[in-house]
Amino acid sequence: MKDLSPAAEKLSEGEPRVRRFVTFVAIFLSLFTFAPAAVQASESDDLKALIEQQRKQIEELSKRIEGLEKAITPPQKEPGPPHLEEVVHDPSGSILTPPARPAAAEAGPAKDEGQGDLLASMVRKGDFPKSFLIPGSNISLRIAGYVRFDSIYDHGVVGSGIRYFPDTIGVAGTAGAADSGVTRFSAGQTRINFEAQAPREFGKLRTFVEADFFGSGDTFHLRHAYGEIGGFLAGYTFSTLMDLRSLPQTVAFTVPPASIYRPQALIRYRHSLGGGFDVALAAENPTGDVATATGERALRRLPDFVGTISYSPSTAGHLQLGGIFRRPGFENTHRKSIYANAWGTVLTGHLNTFGKDQLKAGAVYGEGIGSYVGGFATSPASAVSVNGDELDTLRGKAWFLAYQHWWSDRFRSTLMYGISRIDNVEGQSAASIHETENASANLIFSPAPGFGIGLEYLWGRRENKDGHEGKDPRVQFGIQFGY
Repeated sequence: MKDLSPAAEKLSEGEPRVRRFVTFVAIFLSLFTFAPAAVQASESDDLKALIEQQRKQIEELSKRIEGLEKAITPPQKEPGPPHLEEVVHDPSGSILTPPARPAAAEAGPAKDEGQGDLLASMVRKGDFPKSFLIPGSNISLRIAGYVRFDSIYDHGVVGSGIRYFPDTIGVAGTAGAADSGVTRFSAGQTRINFEAQAPREFGKLRTFVEADFFGSGDTFHLRHAYGEIGGFLAGYTFSTLMDLRSLPQTVAFTVPPASIYRPQALIRYRHSLGGGFDVALAAENPTGDVATATGERALRRLPDFVGTISYSPSTAGHLQLGGIFRRPGFENTHRKSIYANAWGTVLTGHLNTFGKDQLKAGAVYGEGIGSYVGGFATSPASAVSVNGDELDTLRGKAWFLAYQHWWSDRFRSTLMYGISRIDNVEGQSAASIHETENASANLIFSPAPGFGIGLEYLWGRRENKDGHEGKDPRVQFGIQFGY
């Protein structure tokens, strides 16, 4: 028998519902408590798996990129001698092609363009004045020259045209003297040159090429083309016997008759002895400046051998003594070869006097020195064939004197006089050259670097063996635009 009150009965009847409600709440709360943790654990595993997959993909892509780079970029060679710029270039690939050398021998600021160096593609200052470095190399290059205009009036006749060589003056009474009183305008003295220098194991490698427009019909004409390294020089340039520091400055393309003027191919070695002394030895191209008879021909079987010694104790002046030995010859009508020994000595120099003024002088003496002397530059004046059986060398003697005075920093003048003479022999013709003479005075105005104006008066004379002579006064005006 149940002993329950109405309230207790209602509670007893609702107990299953309460239990169910409590259970439902507990389950509901557990969902909010444990479900997020399960979800978070699941997401963390997925994220780790995704990162691992991407890592593997990145490694695979890196391997592919590395393979592509190897396919595009040439394989790197083992370190070895660097490439050498062929400053002296010979397309035949002969002995002039520079040999390979250790990397330590290659000096200069150039770098491998493959390194991505921005400076390698930029133009920079070179190793000598007014030069620039060729990008990607250690070669310094300079381009220079000038444009020149000349207005010339010759009262007489000069067979050398724009260039004033006294031995080409027309002698009175000859056909060469008929065309007197000539005006000429010319730009033939215009020049352009290229100089390149690069450091090398044995010293500085240097090349120089220059041309003017003195060729036939004002065409391009070779003036210099040579290379030098370590004291050695080979190519086409002024003779070793020349002393450029002693030559006076003129408006006309000329030199004193007593100076040495001879551009030609040669090979030379120059060495400094110290104390202001320098020596030079050279083998130079011979010229057939021998006076021959009909059916005979000049021979040039041996080079001319030249040596000089110069002394420059300071910038105040210098002296140079030079000597030459040569073997002029000829072949007679019987095909017999006949030779003679020839020689000559040259003494030249300059002296600074007052301010920027300079005194310059020179003297020549020898047997068979011939066309090396400015007064006989275009004449067969070294030797003469006698009766087809012997060769007589011609004794030559000459001297010149010049003085340059600076009126101001922009105005200067040069006075010059020179004379050269040959002791003729009986076997020579009456029209053979005997003496040349030349004098000049000028005024040069240089208002700005590279620009100058000059006015000059020249007087020249040629005398033949028989006493006949010709004279040519010249007035020349020149304008020069240099760079």
